[in-house]
Amino acid sequence: MRYLVDSATPGQKASTLVILLPGATYLPEDFISQGFVQAVRERDLDIDLMLVELQFEQIADQTALRDLNREVVTPAISQYQTIWMAGISIGGYIAMAHAHYYPGQAHGLFLMAPYPGNRMTTGE
Repeated sequence: MRYLVDSATPGQKASTLVILLPGATYLPEDFISQGFVQAVRERDLDIDLMLVELQFEQIADQTALRDLNREVVTPAISQYQTIWMAGISIGGYIAMAHAHYYPGQAHGLFLMAPYPGNRMTTGE
């Protein structure tokens, strides 16, 4: 799973990590070009950011959640006091699913227009 890290202080770990999960077809670099990273840095927050790529194939074959937990969240648990997951659209859906299947690993969620599921799910 590909991701980019933006540290609050280069060479040091902040106490908090925010894992940013993009919407479908978006890349980690889009969080940079759309000003997410700059907004955090302008506020001088002691937060490291991890910008994750969710490939369509991983979402379609349902390996995104497993890979996210194994390659991103689990290693971060020993390095950070607090972990938040933030997601846009399908990224928000993945964040919610992670909180459901791996309870207690993330300390909070920030969901921006989370994908609610297919029509069978929303119809229910």
